[in-house]
Amino acid sequence: VIASVLVRICEREGVQADPAALRGIAENARGDLRAAINDLQMVAEGRESITMDDLRILSLRDQERNVFDTLKAIFYGKNAQKIVMAASSSDVDYELLMQWICENAWQHMQHPKELADAYNALSRADVFLGRIRKRQHWGLLSYVFTLMSAGVSLSRKTSGGGVPKYQFPSWVKMMSAARARRNTLGSIASKIGKKCHTSSREAFTSYLPYIKFII
Repeated sequence: VIASVLVRICEREGVQADPAALRGIAENARGDLRAAINDLQMVAEGRESITMDDLRILSLRDQERNVFDTLKAIFYGKNAQKIVMAASSSDVDYELLMQWICENAWQHMQHPKELADAYNALSRADVFLGRIRKRQHWGLLSYVFTLMSAGVSLSRKTSGGGVPKYQFPSWVKMMSAARARRNTLGSIASKIGKKCHTSSREAFTSYLPYIKFII
């Protein structure tokens, strides 16, 4: 029932939706129509089509509660060992957790020097992360956790301020929007290619720019 309501909403708003994606939204809402509509609005915002890949933002949202607890343990911790343990034991993927820390560290720093030290620790953690990806040296992961958690938290030398409202990583949102744009352009190029009897790649590079200019 909920999925059929979502179908009608998409038709009314001119959004092309994969039926499997709408079923996924409906199942995630667990019988709550209002929650399903809110989820649909979140997924469809800025998009002309919805696929199963776009539902990733919902799975990320489901992790937020754990993320918030982890961020509080990191930013308000006083003991380096406990701070690192909070980061390493989190259910959230460590690369995504780093994005959360990067997005919200500035809210806990009172002075530019503290903020500079915090982001320097994050940049060093990212260097180690790059070496892990490239060389598969997983023994370096402990340095990643230490730098992105205790390295950031203990950069703050002063205290004060209330509890901030943590922001969802903007990088994740931008990547999701960019993926949706690529999918849309690919779909357009495929349709042009069929009409012009050429490949999608040729349609994308040789036809689409002119059509865009004409429009």
